Amino acid sequence: MAYTAKDIMPDLLVTVSGDATLDEAAGLMLQMDIGSLLVVDDRGHLVGILTDADFGVGPAPGAGGEGRDPQVLGHRLQDEIPVSQIYRAAASRRVRDVMSTPVVTVDENASIDTVLARMFQHRIRHLPIVRGPIPVGMVSSRDLLQLVFAEPPKS
Repeated sequence: MAYTAKDIMPDLLVTVSGDATLDEAAGLMLQMDIGSLLVVDDRGHLVGILTDADFGVGPAPGAGGEGRDPQVLGHRLQDEIPVSQIYRAAASRRVRDVMSTPVVTVDENASIDTVLARMFQHRIRHLPIVRGPIPVGMVSSRDLLQLVFAEPPKS
């Protein structure tokens, strides 16, 4: 059987408004036990993605490599601000200020080969599945692992 993106995407689709606070978004992600949220506008169109990585430590914006100060939610760790204080201060920031955009997507009828290629090419673990501008699902690297290891070996 030739699988498509819609065949392997979970039934659960969780979205959030760009106006939501990071505190609300983090609470939703923890409650639903998910690693990303699709950010939609008031028409339900996909405008961004917020992943658990957006809450973590990363290189400073525009760092382009090693040797730059790491940051947490836009604050350099070298500024000697405790990470807990950074997170408390960021709790009221809006999702739209942290989300990634533009969003890498695939159409719901895309082949699994296309899904894999897009994820590898862009080095992403969460890939929104769309029908036009509307998100209809999400495929994660975990979903692909389940597909590969749940299938019986071919003889």
